[in-house]
Amino acid sequence: MMPELDGFEVCRHLKANLATKDIPVIFLTALSETVNKVKGFKVGAVDYITQPIEQEEIVARVKTHLSLTRMRQQLQQQNQELETEIERRKQIENELHKSKDLLQQSNDNLEQIVSKRTAELAASNQDLEHFAYIASHDLRTPLYKIKMCTEYLAEDCGHCLDEQAKEYMNHIINSVDQMHLLIEDLLDIF
Repeated sequence: MMPELDGFEVCRHLKANLATKDIPVIFLTALSETVNKVKGFKVGAVDYITQPIEQEEIVARVKTHLSLTRMRQQLQQQNQELETEIERRKQIENELHKSKDLLQQSNDNLEQIVSKRTAELAASNQDLEHFAYIASHDLRTPLYKIKMCTEYLAEDCGHCLDEQAKEYMNHIINSVDQMHLLIEDLLDIF
C-alpha cells in the first residue's frame, strides 16, 4: 500500500541484494488476509503483524527475530569453521597417505637392496666353499703322497738309517698329519 513500490516488492529487492539479504523483514500492515500473509512469507519476510499493532508485541517479535538472526549467523560461522577444520584434516590425511606411500616405497627399495645383497653374499659364500673344497683337495693329494712316500721309505730303508734320519722322518709324518687336521678344520668352517 506504499506509493510506487509496495512492501512485497521492497522485500523482494532487499532479499535480492547481497548486502541486505540477511536482514530480517517483519511486515506491519493492515492487510490481514491469509493470501497476503503467505505472499509476505514467500518474498522473504520472517514475520507478519497486522493492525491493530501492540508496541510490546512488536518489541518482543523484533527481539526474537534479532536473537534468531544472531544464532543463525553464529551457526553459519560455526559451520564455516567446521568446514575449514574438515578441509584441514583432509589435507593432513592426504599428507599422511603420501608419507605412508613414500615409506612403503622406501621399505620396498630397502627390501630389494637387502635381497640383492643377500643373494650376492650367498653366491660369494658358495664360491668360497667351492674354492675351499678345491684347495683342500689340491693340498691333500701332495700331503698324502709325502706321508705315503715317507712311510714307505721308513719301512724299506729304516734299517739303513741312523736315529737322526728316523727322527726327521717322524717329524715329516707328524707335520703331514697336523697339516691334514688343519685342512679338515678349515673345511668344517665352510
